[in-house]
Amino acid sequence: TLRVLDSAFSTSVASNGETAVTVPDDARCYYQAAKNDAISSTLLCGPIWYLGDDEPTWVSQELAIDSAGLITGQEGDLVRSPDKDKSLYRTDGKTYDDNLKIAEPATANTVQLGESVLIPSSTADTDSLTATASIDEFVAASKVAVYTPDFVFGITDGGTKARVGDAEHRYATAAGNKFAYMNMYVMPWGSKLAIDGEYPTLEISADGDKHPLDATGLPTVMTAGEVSNISFGVSVPKNAKNVDLEVTYRGLTQTVNLKSLKRTSATANAFYDGKATTEFLTERSESSNKTTTDGWEYSIVGEKLNAFRSPFGEETWAADGNVWIHTYLTLADNSLAYWTGPSVWSDFYDNTLTGATLTLTDEAGGTFPAASSSILEDELVLSSYFEVPAKSVSFTVGGTVTYDMKRRQAAGTTGAMVETSPVRANAEFPVPSYELDFAKE
Repeated sequence: TLRVLDSAFSTSVASNGETAVTVPDDARCYYQAAKNDAISSTLLCGPIWYLGDDEPTWVSQELAIDSAGLITGQEGDLVRSPDKDKSLYRTDGKTYDDNLKIAEPATANTVQLGESVLIPSSTADTDSLTATASIDEFVAASKVAVYTPDFVFGITDGGTKARVGDAEHRYATAAGNKFAYMNMYVMPWGSKLAIDGEYPTLEISADGDKHPLDATGLPTVMTAGEVSNISFGVSVPKNAKNVDLEVTYRGLTQTVNLKSLKRTSATANAFYDGKATTEFLTERSESSNKTTTDGWEYSIVGEKLNAFRSPFGEETWAADGNVWIHTYLTLADNSLAYWTGPSVWSDFYDNTLTGATLTLTDEAGGTFPAASSSILEDELVLSSYFEVPAKSVSFTVGGTVTYDMKRRQAAGTTGAMVETSPVRANAEFPVPSYELDFAKE
């Protein structure tokens, strides 16, 4: 029976023909015997090595008894190795040699030191990553992610090995080298991006020696508006111990160790530390904001605050362990500053935002003055950046804003009211205590 199965196995492997395969002379079929001598109904035939596989495989054969009482085998799945709790057994006394020499079939594609090749990723990886609809799902489907202001890189596998690629595109290295490889995907933040010629630089660092990845197609991939595969293999010295992927974008280099698949740089973690980039639209009433200048009481209406959290702001990165809080203090359209006279009458003023001094206070009592502030287009929007600890979650906004006010309409048409109300005033208003809370989602 075993000789018949041996012959059928050799014939089926040889007749496959689609993919090159190494079949040693000693490849044959074996029963699998458990420790209690029970014989499994599944035989293993091999080992063999297909081009494109990283290790040898075995062909399983399911035994059955036909109507004539003959034992037959039904070819089953490929398996990587025999079960550890079973031994290989033949009735003719032939045994399996654990030291059997077997090699993958030769390939004509040889990559020299420092060269890189684009390789296909596994079908399972491609399906799990490309099916993601959101950034959170994309990161969850990756083993490690690298975050930039415009793109997210997700890596599902990585390390070093002798060859990379599949049976159709299989690559070997020149003598003395090995491949650093990563199954990697990229997802844009927006639906489609138009970057002005600036794309991430990808390099492999092997014990400090840099080997750039051939990223000729990156502009097309990066602006595709969808998850794309950019898996690479790079030829590095065989004795290299520390092999890292380095991603450089907008002046910041981030690294991932390909053996551990862990980030070895901390900056930019705030993009995905679970804290929402929150927009606040907290408006305040006129009664909450009053100031007195030269004996006259002023108020301002329609003010609101937007706040966003990110490690990247003003075209620069926050220091390790910090993030930027970006606030917009805005006056609503057609809002007016007005002066309240000594009676119930009020005079209305057109206003121009001329300056501000803002400060954030976190839950631990730390204070952080604005690192920079600017007045935007219509002169009624104040943009401010604060660099704060990434661990801080809750903040209070405080400070003052200054407006130049020019009287547009007097409350009275005659009398002392018109004569005594200021035609122009420069008033400093306190900013109410806006509460910002960047909680985990």
